[in-house]
Amino acid sequence: MKLGRFILVLSFFTLVMANTGVSLQVTSPQVVLSFEGKIDSLNNWAERNSERDTKLALNNSLLALDQAKKINYSLGEAESMINLGWIYYRMNEYALAIEYAFKGHQSIISLNNQRLLVKSLFNIGAIYSGGLDQYSEALSYFEQAYKKSKPLNDSILTGRALNNIAWILSQMGRYDEARDLITPYIKKKKENFLSAFAHRTLGDIEVAEGDTTAAIGNYLACYMALDAEKAYYFTTVSCIIRLSNLYMANGDYYKAKLYLDKGKKISQDNQYREHMVSINEIYARYYEAMGNWRQALNFQKEYNALQDSLREELNAKSMGRLEAKFDFDQRLDAINTEMALNEKLINEKLAQQIFRRNIFLVGFILMIILATFILFSTYKVRKSKQQAESANRAKSDFISSMSHEIRTPLNGVIGFSELLASTSLDSSQRQYINLINQSAKSLMEIVNDILDFSKIEAGKLEIEKSPTAIYDLGIEAVNLIAFHAHKKQLELILDIDEDIPVSVMADQLRLKQILINLLSNAVKFTSHGEILLKIAFVETHPTGEATLRFIVKDTGTGINKKNQAKIFSAFTQEDSSTSRKFGGTGLGLAISKKLLEMMDSQIHLESEVGKGSTFWFDLDLVVLKKKADSSPLELLDDLKILIIENNRTHAQVISNIVGQLNATIKIADGEDAAKAILTEDSGIDLILVDQNLYNFNGITLVKKLKEASFIAPSTKVILMHNAFVKDISLPEYIDAYLIKPFKKPDFLDIAKKIFSDDPSLKIDTPPHSSSKEVEELKGISPTILIAEDNMVNMILTKKLLTSLIPKVNLLEAKNGKQAVEVFKNNEVDLIFMDIQMPVLNGYEATKQIRNLENTDTHIPIIALTAGILNNEKQKSQTAGLDDFTAKPMDKKAITKILLHHLSQQVS
Repeated sequence: MKLGRFILVLSFFTLVMANTGVSLQVTSPQVVLSFEGKIDSLNNWAERNSERDTKLALNNSLLALDQAKKINYSLGEAESMINLGWIYYRMNEYALAIEYAFKGHQSIISLNNQRLLVKSLFNIGAIYSGGLDQYSEALSYFEQAYKKSKPLNDSILTGRALNNIAWILSQMGRYDEARDLITPYIKKKKENFLSAFAHRTLGDIEVAEGDTTAAIGNYLACYMALDAEKAYYFTTVSCIIRLSNLYMANGDYYKAKLYLDKGKKISQDNQYREHMVSINEIYARYYEAMGNWRQALNFQKEYNALQDSLREELNAKSMGRLEAKFDFDQRLDAINTEMALNEKLINEKLAQQIFRRNIFLVGFILMIILATFILFSTYKVRKSKQQAESANRAKSDFISSMSHEIRTPLNGVIGFSELLASTSLDSSQRQYINLINQSAKSLMEIVNDILDFSKIEAGKLEIEKSPTAIYDLGIEAVNLIAFHAHKKQLELILDIDEDIPVSVMADQLRLKQILINLLSNAVKFTSHGEILLKIAFVETHPTGEATLRFIVKDTGTGINKKNQAKIFSAFTQEDSSTSRKFGGTGLGLAISKKLLEMMDSQIHLESEVGKGSTFWFDLDLVVLKKKADSSPLELLDDLKILIIENNRTHAQVISNIVGQLNATIKIADGEDAAKAILTEDSGIDLILVDQNLYNFNGITLVKKLKEASFIAPSTKVILMHNAFVKDISLPEYIDAYLIKPFKKPDFLDIAKKIFSDDPSLKIDTPPHSSSKEVEELKGISPTILIAEDNMVNMILTKKLLTSLIPKVNLLEAKNGKQAVEVFKNNEVDLIFMDIQMPVLNGYEATKQIRNLENTDTHIPIIALTAGILNNEKQKSQTAGLDDFTAKPMDKKAITKILLHHLSQQVS
C-alpha cells in the first residue's frame, strides 16, 4: 500500500485554526467552562495535535465523546467521532477507524454543519484511496469537499481539497491536470503545509515520469517545510520514506540511512505501524547493499511480520466493514463475487489433487535420477577439494619461500646502507647512500604489499587482537607520515575525541597499517591544503563494545564517482594517468578494504573531483578501560591562551583540545587579528603560534609583536613547527617549540615545563639517546651464536650485535648442523637461529639443541626469518624457540630482545 495515500487528508488537522480566533490547548479543561466548551476545547486540541502527540489526542477525543454523550451534545459527539476516525486511521487501527468515520459522517449530515462535513468528506476520501485503491470514489469525495469549502471562504480548506484532488489525479496518471492544480502553491514559495503537500505531489509525478533528481528536490522542499512546522509527523515520515527510496536507488546509502533513522524514531514514538513496514523494508535493502546480511535478515523478518499483521487486520476487519457500511449493495456484490471465487478455488483444488497424483510417479523417478547424480557429483567434489587443498598448501609454501628469497637480500641492502650512513662521508656520498636506502625501503614496501595481499588471498592472514591504546595509535600513524606531508607544505591535523576509550581490544598492527595506507594516499594525491585524521566516538553497546569511527579527509584531486568502486580493486588506481603521475602498486586500498572486512567492517568513500576525498570506517571494539587515571593539568586552569593559526580546521582542533583543559581560548588567523586580541586583553598567559603563516613565519611575527609591546613579558610563547625542524635554535622570546600536528600529550608535557616552578624541568634538556639498560649492554660480554647461511646477513647481524654489545663473543654457524656442533663445544648465552638453512633448518637444529640441554639450563634461541606468514611465529614457539624477529632486522627490536633475554647479565 502506498504511503502517500495515508497522508492525503492531513487537511482536516488544522481546520479549527481557521475556524476559531482563539486557540485552546488543554488536556484538563477548567471547571469554569461550560460542558460544551470543555468538549469543544478537547476536540480542538486533539485535532491540532493528533500527529504531534497521538496518544494524548486519542485520550482527549475519547473523553470528549464520553462527555458529549452524557449531555447529549450532538455536535461535539460528531466532531469527536470524526477525530477518532482519523486518529485510529493514523494508528492503523482500521476497524475502529472505519467505525468512527462512518458514524461521524452519518451524524454530521443531519446537523447541517458544512465545515465538519468537509472534514468528514476528507476522512472518507482518504480511506477510499488509502485502504481500497478506489481512486474514482475518493476523487468524488474530495471534489465534494472542494465544492462545499468554497462558500466558506476558507483558503486553507480549499487549498487542502485541491492538493488532495491533485494527488489522486497523479495516481490516476492525469499528470497535467494535477500540475495545474498545485502550480500556484509551488510558485508562492512559502514554506507552509500547503506548499509542502504540493511539492510532495509534484515529486510523485516526477518519479512516475523518471525524473528522480527533480523529485528529490521537491521531496526535500516538502520535508524542510514540514520539519519546520513540527506538527505533521505522519506526513513528514511519508516524505522521509520517499527520499530514502530514491537515495537507495541512486546508491547514496549514507543519506538514505540518515533519513531512515529519523523516520524510524518518529514512527516508533507515534506508533505509525504502516510507516514502519516501509522503513523496515528499506532498512533490509540498505544493509543488504552494505553487505551486512545479518542486519538485513533481521529487518526483513520485522518487515514481513508487521506487513502480515497489518494486511490481516486490514483485509479481515476494516475493508469489509467499510464497504458494508458505506455501500450495502456494493458489499452484497462483493459477497456474491467471493462465493463464486470460493467455488472456483474448490474446483482448482480438486484439479490440483489430480495433478499431484499424476506427477507423483514422475517425481519418484526424478528422485532416483537425482540421487544417482548427487553420488557422482559428491565424488567429483571430494576429488576437487583435495586438489584445491593441495594447491593452497603449495601456494602458501611459495609465498613463504618468495618472502624469504626477496627480503633476505633487501635486509642486507637496508642494513649496510644504514651502517654506511653512520660513517664519515662527504655530501655526495651521503646523498647516494641515502638514495640507496630509500630505494631499498620503497622496494620493501612494495614487496610487503604484494605479500600481504597474497596472504589475504591465500587465507593465511589472521586478525590478532590485543590491548590497544587508540589515542597512541593515532599519534603514531600521523607521526609516520608527518615528514612527507610537511615536505609538500600540507597541513596535517590530528583530531581525536576525548570520549574514546583509553584501551580496547584490536589488532594494533593491522589497524595502524590501514590508517597509514589511507594517510599515505592522502599525501600522495594532495598538492595543497590539509589532511585530517579524526577518530570519533560513536556509541556504546550493552555488550561492552564501543563503536569508533576513523576518518581520513583530504583536499586533494578527488575521485570521479564512476571510478570510486574501481580504486578498491587490486593493482588498480583511478586511471592510467594517475598511475604514471603518482606511482604505486594500487594495493593499499585493496588491502585496507580486505582487512576491514576481516574486522567485520567496511570502508566508505565520499569524494568530489577537485575538492578532495573522505575515507571512513567504523569498528566495534571491546572496551578494556574507558577513562584515563590522570586528571587534566591543573596549571592550565583559568589560563588565557591565544592561538595564531591561519588554518581554520587546525585552529579549531587545538581550541577544542585545550578548551577541555579548563583554559580560555581565543583564535587569530594573522597579525591584525592577533594585535586586536592582544590590545583588547593584555592578560594573555600563553600564545601558540604557527611557524608557517600567510605572509611571514611565526618567529618573525612574535618578534614584531614583542617589539611593539603587544606581548607582555610574562606571556609564554610556544612555536608550532613542522616535522622538518632539527636542533632548532630558539630566540629568547620563544619559550618552546611543538612539532605539528598538535598532539595533546606533547602540549601537556611542554606546558608542564614552562609553567612549573620545578628547576629540574627544562625545555632545552635533550632526550636521552638510550636508556640506562641499553648503556649497560655495553658492559657485558656474553657469548652469542649466530646460525645464518647467507654471508651478507651474517656480517650484518655481527655488526649490529657488536654496535650494541662491544664486548660480545660471537660464534658462527653456516647451517643447522654446524649450529648444533658449535653448541656442543661451547658455553653459549644466546642463539640467533635462521629458519631456512641447508642440511638442518632452524626448527630441526633447535629441536636437537633442546635435547642436548641439561634440565637446569635453558638457552634462549631467537628465530631469524624473512617469512611473513602468521603461522611462522606459532611454528617457532612450537619448535622450542623463545622469540621471533623478522628480516630486515630492526635495531630497536634486537635491542629489546637482548635486554629481555640477557637481563640477568645486565642486572
